[in-house]
Amino acid sequence: MTDESNQPDWKLLPYRPREFFGLEIGFVRTDLRLRYSQLIRKFKPDKFPDEFQRIRAAYELLDQQIHFNPREFEESVSPGFDDDEMIAALSTHDATIEGRAWRSYLNEEANRFRIDEQALLKRIQTQSPESVYCEIEAQKTKQPSDYFALAILSDVLYPEDEGKFGKWLLAGLQEFQYDSSLNGLLRAYFNGPIPPQAISELLMRTSEILKDDRFYYITNPLWRQLLESMEFPTFQNLLERCEANLHDFSAHSKVILYLDLLNHGIWKADLDWIDSKIAFVDENYNLVPPHRNFDADLLGIKRQYAEQRSQFLDGNPMREMMDDALRKHLSHQDSDDLDMLACQLQIANHPDSLLQAFILDENKQKQQFEPFYLLWNVASQTLLNRESGSSNSVPDPKVWQPMVDRLLLRFDEYQWTTWPGFRMQWIDFGCKFIVLLLFIIMPLFVSLLSMAPILILGFSESLWLPVAALVGSLLGLTVAFRMNRRYLKPFHVHQVQLTQSRILNRFWRRDLVCFMKQTQLDHRTISNLMGNCDVSSFPNGQLGFQLFSQEIGLAIFSIAQRCK
Repeated sequence: MTDESNQPDWKLLPYRPREFFGLEIGFVRTDLRLRYSQLIRKFKPDKFPDEFQRIRAAYELLDQQIHFNPREFEESVSPGFDDDEMIAALSTHDATIEGRAWRSYLNEEANRFRIDEQALLKRIQTQSPESVYCEIEAQKTKQPSDYFALAILSDVLYPEDEGKFGKWLLAGLQEFQYDSSLNGLLRAYFNGPIPPQAISELLMRTSEILKDDRFYYITNPLWRQLLESMEFPTFQNLLERCEANLHDFSAHSKVILYLDLLNHGIWKADLDWIDSKIAFVDENYNLVPPHRNFDADLLGIKRQYAEQRSQFLDGNPMREMMDDALRKHLSHQDSDDLDMLACQLQIANHPDSLLQAFILDENKQKQQFEPFYLLWNVASQTLLNRESGSSNSVPDPKVWQPMVDRLLLRFDEYQWTTWPGFRMQWIDFGCKFIVLLLFIIMPLFVSLLSMAPILILGFSESLWLPVAALVGSLLGLTVAFRMNRRYLKPFHVHQVQLTQSRILNRFWRRDLVCFMKQTQLDHRTISNLMGNCDVSSFPNGQLGFQLFSQEIGLAIFSIAQRCK
């Protein structure tokens, strides 16, 4: 960290993210991700939280631009304009000008879209902002630069009218529909901090003016922000009203917006709305950009989790904490990596609470945890890929295999040395004894019933007597077989599963956690090593291997170990 030549130029943020990352005009997502990963490895969120958040915000802005690929906004950059002169001129009239949201548009954005700020600067230096504002507003014919000037001045003169900056840009777009300057500035403005109470009006007004693909691209950041802060029925109604104003648009931009909204919506939206948006994405899957294919493929799992979420949480503090961290990560909030990392550290430091939250028994089945685990695994791998420059090395099986063999041997020993295992031995013996009695008594009983009519009628020496005995015995065996398959065998299997789950939860889990802490092996590697064991040496080894492979709590713990 001492090499100053390798330090990024923080002065370029938040106004010039492309230059900050050192990217050329027309860069692709691979270039952005590569440079982002390099910076994140240097400025880790736990050590440099402020720097990390600034890098993350700049990455999100450029990533959204790539999602929509707005060719009409790819204008060349003209010679730089230093906004300090403009700030100094306006500050003579308003001491709080430094904090205005539009500051970020006075350098790169304004120059990029060829706004003539020099003329505005000269007027402000010789006239008051009030007089300049009134003169421009009174002009019958206005140019795009006039609307930009009105937006800046209105924000200075009427700070209480939140959103007026955007309203003037929209007024300009109403007259100059396809002016790239105003389109780009409006998109940049919508990426900035806008008061929530002004968003709804701005969105509705934008839909009345921009009735094509630009609406989805430009308003995407506002929809994501609004979904976080607004009650969902109100949000749904606003989206429907805005979309009713649109025409002449392709499904491409709409698909991308829905993909982003579904990342947020699974925590708030009703299932009917989620189903309708997923159906639209599926119908237009060929329009999904290649780098978003994985997001589209995850929609089915997100739908399952949305349906099972309330049952999954069930008031458990650990699951609620993990759900909140996952929500922030999938929603791409500013602190998503920090919250995710903090949650992973909490899990690694408190494995008992985690394992207690993910116990598989007769009440909680794997299917109830699986959708969450799949999403958690994807989010965790994304975090690890950003935080780590190299993948974990694969352990040498010759080193760890004997230790894994001993783990399975310990599981086998628990079948005889613990109360659940001892109880299971008695149940197993009892079931076998009952089956034996059933196959002896039932044929005898049915054969006696079959011979009884013949004996009562006095045909004891008839040939029908042995025939009746044989038929009765066969019927008795059939009844015994069916009773065993329908009642005794399911009871025995259920008891075995219940006993093995108790042995796993109460005894073997502790050994597995200690082993994972000591070796730092991940869940998949241990599972593969167990699969290589000679299960003939352990009567219950195969069952232990199956239980471990299905153990979601330990799989989550192994991920947390890697993060730690």
